[in-house]
Amino acid sequence: MPSRYLTKNLLQTATYWGNPVTNGYGGYTFDSPVTISCRWILKQELFRDAKGKERVSAAIVLLGQDVDLDGYL
Repeated sequence: MPSRYLTKNLLQTATYWGNPVTNGYGGYTFDSPVTISCRWILKQELFRDAKGKERVSAAIVLLGQDVDLDGYL
């Protein structure tokens, strides 16, 4: 559960496509897009992906809700 401080400071919005389902051709299909509150910070940061590979982010996005792994923001 996100803190009240975080959720009241999510002053930006993003479009989110959730519920990814494999389409059989190497890609995904998604639910209809929804607008969610966020805070988008343009900052590069080193992280490891789900397979353990090091990557560099283009941004950090703070959300007040859970999203699906492989969803599209």
